[in-house]
Amino acid sequence: MAAVRVHLRVGGPTLAALTVEDVAVHGSGGSAVIRYVLVNRGNVALAPELAVRAEGRFGEVPGRAAHAVPVELLPGRRVELSEPWPGAPALDRVALTLTATAPGAAPATARASAWLLPGGTAARLGAGLLALGTLATAGLLLVRTRRTRRERPAEPPATAAAPAPEPELTGASR
Repeated sequence: MAAVRVHLRVGGPTLAALTVEDVAVHGSGGSAVIRYVLVNRGNVALAPELAVRAEGRFGEVPGRAAHAVPVELLPGRRVELSEPWPGAPALDRVALTLTATAPGAAPATARASAWLLPGGTAARLGAGLLALGTLATAGLLLVRTRRTRRERPAEPPATAAAPAPEPELTGASR
């Protein structure tokens, strides 16, 4: 099978229009990956560039400078892409801004926010702390229940009839 590229010029105005959609971050630290969708909404082929800017709770986070995206976006085409984010923090809440540009098109911007949490050590530590808290709560409830049972006063035994009154020993007749 052979492919032949044909360039045609159709009369009428040209429109270069690009959008960025569905931005998401997966992973954290050195294994973080940014996933996004580029859509060519115009009527000319585009060679887009992408820049990533990130702002964390503790200030600006290293993003990625504008770089060429390895795809030629034909009119009406939608492409799902992902790329590594080596400067992602291991633990932070990050607001991410992706800006796509192409010659002749207005810059397209999309934003997303994500909690970046370490998967290995922090997850095990969190599960261990949760288990420890559960055991401590169960132990406290057990001690409280036993203490309450011990501190209750003993109830006198129930009798069937009231006791008979004792006679008075005063020597007086009745």
